[in-house]
Amino acid sequence: MGDNKEGGDPNRIMVFLRIRTAKKDEIKESEGQSYLMQVQEDQKTVVLVSEGNKQFNFDHVYDGPSAHNHEIYLKVGRPVIENIFQGFWGTLLVYGQTGTGKSYTMCNFDKGNEGIIPGAMQDIFAKAAEDTERVYTVKFSFIQIYLDKLQDLFNPTRKEELKINRDNKGVGFPGVVERTCTSYDEFLEQYNDGNQYRVVCATDTSLESPRGHAALFIRVHSSLKDSTAGGKERDGQLVFVNLAAYDLVGRTAGELRNEETRTINSSLLALGNVVQSLAEKSDHVPWRNAKLTRMLEDAIGGKAKCSIILTAGPSSEHVDETIRTLDFGATARVAEVVRNRYRVAAGRRNEAVPAQSGLSAEEIDEL
Repeated sequence: MGDNKEGGDPNRIMVFLRIRTAKKDEIKESEGQSYLMQVQEDQKTVVLVSEGNKQFNFDHVYDGPSAHNHEIYLKVGRPVIENIFQGFWGTLLVYGQTGTGKSYTMCNFDKGNEGIIPGAMQDIFAKAAEDTERVYTVKFSFIQIYLDKLQDLFNPTRKEELKINRDNKGVGFPGVVERTCTSYDEFLEQYNDGNQYRVVCATDTSLESPRGHAALFIRVHSSLKDSTAGGKERDGQLVFVNLAAYDLVGRTAGELRNEETRTINSSLLALGNVVQSLAEKSDHVPWRNAKLTRMLEDAIGGKAKCSIILTAGPSSEHVDETIRTLDFGATARVAEVVRNRYRVAAGRRNEAVPAQSGLSAEEIDEL
């Protein structure tokens, strides 16, 4: 199911699994803690031996120290970036238990081991600079959902909560600050300016565990340098989503931490219900049950080429959390979508052209 081809890509959400390298003394067989997952030779299947050899299949499995951030970006991120420049929207989302490498995979900025976000932004600016026929503008906004409230990380003193608006152009956030950047270094400076306002705290499994979901919305607009050609403008949109992790209420100390946990868990449950409805091809998809799902309706609901990276720890100590992660990914992988091509044409801004229309990219640009 979901393997119909469109331009060589499966017409569904792509799902990848990254298993974190075991920490020192994490695997204690004398205490009943063993390696939970066995990766099969196809590097697409994991088997949970302690759970009756239960199997999960993904588009690729990256196992421990053999997996490098750059390798993951090339396989998972770059195909999405290529689509942005061709007029599609794209989404890269990371999902997993706290302490399993979500932030390391998505937003590690260490030179030589960059994660998904820096790898993608380097590619975007490099590709824009290489294009001799088009002029590019790159803008982005940075939003956090904390205690079920949308916050503009570029406007942290704003008293009013950001609102979610949906019209014929899709999901928007009236009044959100959108910054323009002309280089990777400028992007990094502005990203750090917003990222300092994310809410994090130390937990049993992570020194800096995000206490809210975060999303970067990148807009890549381009037009032909030869203005006499007219009408061939493009708007691509890329969404990076770093989800906070499900946890047990009471595991984190203090009433505020527990309230954070409750709101995180509730929104992740709503996201799981949306993915389940997509997988079942339900007539009703409960997008409006949470602000997280309302925010991501365009990002995972069919307008975007979407890839999800699951992160999981290697130890059987966290078997319940790991199975929850794998179940979510397995369901998402079945969720078949119909992607739409979005671009800007004279008088028809952000109008969708169905991906199954049979038109070539050049024909769509001529509309």
